[in-house]
Amino acid sequence: AFTYRSPETTLKDAEVNAAHEKVVAQLKQQLQAVIRDA
Repeated sequence: AFTYRSPETTLKDAEVNAAHEKVVAQLKQQLQAVIRDA
């Protein structure tokens, strides 16, 4: 599980989704990680 926070403002869904996609892409690329569907 990941928690996304900003000290300046409330994050919008689109901002969190974009950040999460970057994290997932890096995990897949660097570690060949497989993300399970819930």
